[in-house]
Amino acid sequence: MREHTSLKKTSKFGAVIFIGSLFLYTLAYTLLAPLGESRLLDRGLLVLFVVVEIIGTALFYYTHNIRTYRSSKYVKRLVNSFVAFSLLSFGYAIVELAFGDVQKVSGNLPTIISVSLSLPASLYYLRDVNLRITGKVLFWAFLPIYLYVFLNRLLQFRVLGGYSEDVFLHGNNVAYNFVILTPLALFAYKDKKWMGLLLLLLLSTLVFLCAKRGAILSQGLIILIFIFRGPYKFGRWGFAVLCIGGFLALMPIVSHIQNMEVSPLDRFEDTSGSGRAEIYSSIIDGVNQSSFGALLYGHGFYATADLTKRSFGSSFGSVAHNDWLEIAYDFGLVGLILYLSILFFLLKATIKSEKQASRLLLIILVIFLVRTNFSMVFADKGSIIYYTTVGLILLEDIRTHEEKTSTTTRVGCGCSGGRIF
Repeated sequence: MREHTSLKKTSKFGAVIFIGSLFLYTLAYTLLAPLGESRLLDRGLLVLFVVVEIIGTALFYYTHNIRTYRSSKYVKRLVNSFVAFSLLSFGYAIVELAFGDVQKVSGNLPTIISVSLSLPASLYYLRDVNLRITGKVLFWAFLPIYLYVFLNRLLQFRVLGGYSEDVFLHGNNVAYNFVILTPLALFAYKDKKWMGLLLLLLLSTLVFLCAKRGAILSQGLIILIFIFRGPYKFGRWGFAVLCIGGFLALMPIVSHIQNMEVSPLDRFEDTSGSGRAEIYSSIIDGVNQSSFGALLYGHGFYATADLTKRSFGSSFGSVAHNDWLEIAYDFGLVGLILYLSILFFLLKATIKSEKQASRLLLIILVIFLVRTNFSMVFADKGSIIYYTTVGLILLEDIRTHEEKTSTTTRVGCGCSGGRIF
């Protein structure tokens, strides 16, 4: 009897291209873009990455068949919602190119499209590789980049050297990148729990030092999920050792922070919200004053930037720092429904997946829910790792299910055979 798998075998070349473009894309944004006003190189790499992902998505739809088993249909629907949201963004950008600001489109469209398509692309390119090894490669490729961003922010060298500790008062957005790396680390090392624990402690410490409140909230919830629902099992003694070890490891760091003239702890006394209250109020007023058509279809590609310019009399437009407000104003009810569909099918994937995959997806869902309310997920370049991690977890879950189903079928029909992967 011929075995059938919905995950067709292909060359690993696609996976190398996908990860390579992912790495170059972030490297260009992180290291090269700040060196000058010209962003030709990193924009070019963004466009290259978008092209790679569009090709991967097309190939996914033509060659990647996951209709065989009903339990995998939620994955297809999740992919559909990502692609639909990408097409919506692309359509609004075309209108903006024709009638509006070309620079606004060139600056934001590649990020939106690449982030939105990263899940289907990862499902295509990474389906025939060792997923844990891929996770480790991604983790150790991106951790040094994000550490560089953190240190570059922290160690602000003056003419005579030294650094300014007042950086802690402003927070560091790279905290969200450390948060996003956490589920990737736990996935890649879920069979090596002490390595996973060390990485969780390292990433959590870095998140705390970044003094970004939304990221600290996300990481705190991740730690709670990890302890009570995480991929590792702890007995009472193991839990005690974990708590004591973590406490002893953090004591020197906390002591040093408390002795600083300006520490990350001062960040929590800042009640300004970095101007979010004013931005939120401006966008809510804009939504309330919208016509029926604008409520339904929105005001256009990154229209919040134009609104905040008018509201605050500034030459610089600010994004909403809240996905729901951003999408409601830019894309209207249609965009909100598509974005909610991503959330809904991610939740469904969390519920329907195998136990360990479900716990990791729960961590990702928590990050998604927290960050959408305080920052931006859909248009942030760091979210590409976030969605690619979802793809890795779902692929492993599909493989696990199909191997079990194939084994059951062979045993039932008296057939023999080896692994299907």
